[in-house]
Amino acid sequence: MKAQTYINQKYQTKEQKKDIAELDLRNLNLEGDLDFVDFDNLEEVDISGNPKLGKLMVNGEVKEIRLEKGIKFNGELVINDFPQLEEIIVDNLITQDLSELQVINCPNLRKIYCLSAQFTSLKLSNLRKLTEIKFGNNNFKLMKLDIETCPNLKEVKLPGSQFSSLDLSGAPNLEVIDLCFGKLTSLNNKKNELKRLKAATKEKLEANQKSFLNTLLTSQEQIVRLEESNITQLIDAEEMKLNEAKEKLKERIIQEEISSLCQKKLELTKLEMKLEQLQKQEFEASQEVPQSNQ
Repeated sequence: MKAQTYINQKYQTKEQKKDIAELDLRNLNLEGDLDFVDFDNLEEVDISGNPKLGKLMVNGEVKEIRLEKGIKFNGELVINDFPQLEEIIVDNLITQDLSELQVINCPNLRKIYCLSAQFTSLKLSNLRKLTEIKFGNNNFKLMKLDIETCPNLKEVKLPGSQFSSLDLSGAPNLEVIDLCFGKLTSLNNKKNELKRLKAATKEKLEANQKSFLNTLLTSQEQIVRLEESNITQLIDAEEMKLNEAKEKLKERIIQEEISSLCQKKLELTKLEMKLEQLQKQEFEASQEVPQSNQ
């Protein structure tokens, strides 16, 4: 069925379209282009399972775009000028002919998730609230990454990407980048905010700025020193506990020894008194024998 025909039949007036905040169009086998411009309050669109869809025309109020399960695109996927868009989710696209993803001028966009879409190029520009980009583990076609004006970007996960050099100067506050199984050998990050780098061969990393490496190594050394300090403190605390336990055990042993000695002294005193009594009785008995003989 033609996509626009389906929409026009289901929502026949502009008043009906204005009341719609979410559109669930999953698995309807829709064909052709879709125009959502009259959906003034539309915030979320799910068009999964419609592999024959063409162009999408959406107004600027949409907060989430979800593309997954068999949608087919050709050439470039461009998401531009969505002032309310907060999240992009791309999963299971048919992307053999899709070369580039561009996300531009989305001031409230915070997250981009591309779980199983293979692009050769990714361009991000003027995304001031974007904090994280996460791709799946099969990005072996990704050769180019352009990041411009993403001041709050903190984390980038692009495992398997094939670019050998990377310029992160457009993301001055980036903290974590995951490029496992990739080919990165050169990295430019002017602001030196990177805290954790995960690459396939760190030994081959040749940063364009020596200060970046120095900062990274310094951070690692600080972490090691902090861990050593924590271990030392833990050992000291355990030794203190052990010493306290030893002192308590020593005191208990001493008290038990003293108690035992006191008991033995008491028994010895009793024996001495008994012996003295026996000796007295024996003496008295020896004095009585001569008198009886007289």
